[in-house]
Amino acid sequence: MKKMICGWKELSVSYMIFAALSSVLAIVAAIVFQVSYHGTQYYELLAVILPLIGVAAFLLLNFVRPVRPFAGIVLWLFLFVSFLVYVHAVYMYLSEVFYSGITAEAISSISPAFIGTMVLYLGAAIVANVTAWLRKTKKVTE
Repeated sequence: MKKMICGWKELSVSYMIFAALSSVLAIVAAIVFQVSYHGTQYYELLAVILPLIGVAAFLLLNFVRPVRPFAGIVLWLFLFVSFLVYVHAVYMYLSEVFYSGITAEAISSISPAFIGTMVLYLGAAIVANVTAWLRKTKKVTE
């Protein structure tokens, strides 16, 4: 009978790289969103908490062999939902920026914090999706 609890040595390198990248992007996105939007009408605490919970759940699930195949899916799900919560929190910002039409002036007035958090949240979700499809463990050759 195989052990239920396992270590990191069994994980493939590509899986660990993509998982680390998506986790770092998610944590940075949550921090940037917290710093940039806290105290404004566009702030939503759930967009900060979900990536942190997703990364923690991903790390825990990778230690338990029977549920390890679902760790990447759980990470992607949490990060995608946090991206959707972020979009829900800030969509009115875009409505205000483009109220008088889509012009070069309106586009140039978009906050760098908005663009940065959008790229970070979306990038984390995309990389987590790739992580979910990668081989989790190293190939065993006998």
